[in-house]
Amino acid sequence: FGQVLRYDAESGDFVDVLIPPGAGGNTSACCPVIGPDGDLYLPSSLNGRVNRHDAESGEFIEAFVPAGSGGLTEPLVAIFGPDKHLYVGDNGDASIRRYHGRTGKFIDEFVAPGSGGLGNLVTQSIRRLHRLRRLFGLATPEPGGQPAEEPSPHPAQPHQVVVQRRERHDEQNRA
Repeated sequence: FGQVLRYDAESGDFVDVLIPPGAGGNTSACCPVIGPDGDLYLPSSLNGRVNRHDAESGEFIEAFVPAGSGGLTEPLVAIFGPDKHLYVGDNGDASIRRYHGRTGKFIDEFVAPGSGGLGNLVTQSIRRLHRLRRLFGLATPEPGGQPAEEPSPHPAQPHQVVVQRRERHDEQNRA
């Protein structure tokens, strides 16, 4: 529960468990995102924070967005916008909060709780964040961590997340 698996992007072969269950206090793992700095950001909904990990080693760096910051209760999905800030979908109150992309400090509610038709269902939150990604012109991953145009040969099992690093993704985040 709460682990991130790594697969080879070319062959699809399993590489290793990048982030083991419980590492850095992760009690759940859904929808990790590689930040502009190359680190992996992992919403941990059961402990209410967004953790930052080294994307190569999986080592826990910090609770980038601490529990309760800006009212955050149940972070489910996160993306970095074109402004390089982190947008976090909160399943607890059906909102999207914006955090400073370098410091993790709360900026504002991008979508106020319960507004914008988000509802409080997990799937609705994920769909809305994917729409936000399209608005920002970013590749839209499907649940399980794979871009829609590249289906995974290894779909994630419940409570597991599949991460495959791609050079084009890293280049896009640096732009």
